[in-house]
Amino acid sequence: MIKQLSDKIVSASNSLIRKHLQWVYLVTTKKPVAVFVACCLVFILSCFSITKINFEADIFKLFPQKGPLALFMDTIEWTGSAGNAYFLLEGDKQALIKDAEVFAGKLQNLSVDGTPAFSKVKFRIFDPAEAKPFADFISYAVTRPQLFVAPMDIARYQQLLKPESVDLALRKAKSELATPGSVSDIIAADPLYLRDLILPRLKTASQALDLDTSSPYFLSRDGKVLIIIAEPSHPVTDIVFARKLVAAINEARKGATVKISCAGAHLSAVTDESIMKENVITGLLSTLVVVLALFFATYRRLLPTLLIPLILVYGVVLAVGTAGLFYPTISIISFAFTSLIVGLGTDYSIHLYDRFHFERSHGKSSDESLRLATVDTGHALFTAALTTAFPFLALVVSDVRALAELGLLVGLGVIFSLYATFFFLPPLLIFMERKFPLQEYKPLPGFCLGSIWKMGQRYWRPNIAVSLLAVVGLLFAATNISFESELKNMQPRTSEAFLTQEKVEKHLSISPKQVIVAVEGKDLADVLSRGSKVDVLARQL
Repeated sequence: MIKQLSDKIVSASNSLIRKHLQWVYLVTTKKPVAVFVACCLVFILSCFSITKINFEADIFKLFPQKGPLALFMDTIEWTGSAGNAYFLLEGDKQALIKDAEVFAGKLQNLSVDGTPAFSKVKFRIFDPAEAKPFADFISYAVTRPQLFVAPMDIARYQQLLKPESVDLALRKAKSELATPGSVSDIIAADPLYLRDLILPRLKTASQALDLDTSSPYFLSRDGKVLIIIAEPSHPVTDIVFARKLVAAINEARKGATVKISCAGAHLSAVTDESIMKENVITGLLSTLVVVLALFFATYRRLLPTLLIPLILVYGVVLAVGTAGLFYPTISIISFAFTSLIVGLGTDYSIHLYDRFHFERSHGKSSDESLRLATVDTGHALFTAALTTAFPFLALVVSDVRALAELGLLVGLGVIFSLYATFFFLPPLLIFMERKFPLQEYKPLPGFCLGSIWKMGQRYWRPNIAVSLLAVVGLLFAATNISFESELKNMQPRTSEAFLTQEKVEKHLSISPKQVIVAVEGKDLADVLSRGSKVDVLARQL
């Protein structure tokens, strides 16, 4: 019963595919102009769709929209560091401080299209502009010691509230208020200096950089690098602003006596985009040259060789244009699919032309050879294309955006390349038969494959033994593979942003392997209470 049902389904599917391919053969041979016009119209619509796509270079946009990585991205957004620009100054300690003052001033005065490029620039531990918010926080913290004072510091806290300690603190506050440049708001909020128990704990918990505690600047302990953190006034999604910002930064860096390197989302979006585009184009062109050279060396026909790039371009444009209907933004990384399409899409032209050439070399007419190539060989190509495309299209449901985009682009690219071959190659072959007919279709070169086949049959035992040894050897070599888990390594290793991050880890990182725990609650008191519990739990691990 099941076998009969399966046979009926297979038979019906094969019949439908054959009828479809017969229609393709008829329409491409009888109405080639109409087919060409329809294909051009679809191509124009795809180009219009592509103009609406925003091509994304930010690797963080590739992360899943839920789960730990999504929480990590939310945490970066909450802290306001997701779009920051980081400037690393390298050189002599005294020169670093001097150039930091000058360069920070340039950044503060930097403008893009008449508006400030940065809303905030920091290179000191304490920024006078943040005195008021900091005083408000101190006022809140000292009146709620249960949320901020560590359990082991309770005895010290009680000691600070004794009369003699209070008297000493008030005299110290009076003395500091009389000193020029004192921060009166903070002293007024906490005249008893209870913050001495609170701030060290908060500083330890929030410190992300290993800085020289004796310096008022963001200076490394070894005194070799100084970091400036700036907050751009526009988000990284504004790629036009990002390009102009990077150009302005490069101009501001001119004339510095110390080396200044830069990292951050805006710089990555511009420089990484450029590097990725260059790599994709280089890979695509090199792959295409090799494929076309092999095709021409085998068949020695110029027009079919020149048609292959057109077929591939058509398939890629239709794939990207269709993907634009589903994704308003597409990652630059996903464009690596074009190299896959060159390899997969060229096969259809090769098999179709190979069958046509084979039948012509055996005396068949051009019409009969083309029909056999389109309908018979086309059936196998149609099946191969679907079995290749569907596994890639299944990746669309992935939470990892890079996989979803790559799956959709490759799946669509394979299908569109197949139909581009069906619609463009038969009319070209008819044209060639009429305008540039060959006097004789000679058998194709075998490239010694026949000899290799006979050798494999003759020496089958050694062949199996050598193959098994090769498999075992490769399996052993595969045990040395390590799977990449560093997010930063998704960036081009030659980019300035990547190299700057390496320097930050070397000179300023407290721990390259950090864990971020996001604590949520009903209100601030609840969040702080839960945070204390997490702190206790972490210390017990």
